[in-house]
Amino acid sequence: MKRLLPAFMVLLLLNACSITFEEPFDDRNRYTGRYSVEEYSQTTNEVFRYDIRIRKSLDYDDEIIIENFYDAGIDAYGFVDGNKLFINPQISGDYEFEGVGTRISGDIEINYTVRYLGGRSNFTDFLSATAFK
Repeated sequence: MKRLLPAFMVLLLLNACSITFEEPFDDRNRYTGRYSVEEYSQTTNEVFRYDIRIRKSLDYDDEIIIENFYDAGIDAYGFVDGNKLFINPQISGDYEFEGVGTRISGDIEINYTVRYLGGRSNFTDFLSATAFK
């Protein structure tokens, strides 16, 4: 019995010690998901409603992909820094766009411009939108 007591104490001590591994927090987790968008065009004075999906990019640790951006079936690449979202200038199909956004209480407020490059004239649309779950 006295021989078992030290072994039991060691097992009890090892059991009391626990190692936890915490993964670093990924700011993008707060952005991912499906959203309904209400978009206001300052250029045409119209409101549009459509859905988007935001997912994490596999290429960069801070990059997200906004699917169906501008309700045009295009993907916009942005990066997240805390509650800020940045869409650097980029071209997808016939569209050139850029913008900046902020996450507020689960919603995403974005201001951006979209230039249509197809056709004879370059149409520029100035927009503000709210994406909400």
